[in-house]
Amino acid sequence: RGVTFETFGNPGYGRLLGTKLVFVVASVVLAAVHGTLAASRPRIARPLAIAGLLSSVMIVVFATALVP
Repeated sequence: RGVTFETFGNPGYGRLLGTKLVFVVASVVLAAVHGTLAASRPRIARPLAIAGLLSSVMIVVFATALVP
């Protein structure tokens, strides 16, 4: 049992899980870019931090939807 790539295509749980994983990857990428640019370009880093925060909130929203 477990999660396979085919699971992500299933309506309901699979699509929610896939969407959550997309937000997780986006959040990590935004945090990494924000950390890289924070000292040298703070004007660019601030919107990245806000976008990372919003993607983290979306992770929590989709995680609560996955709880049975």
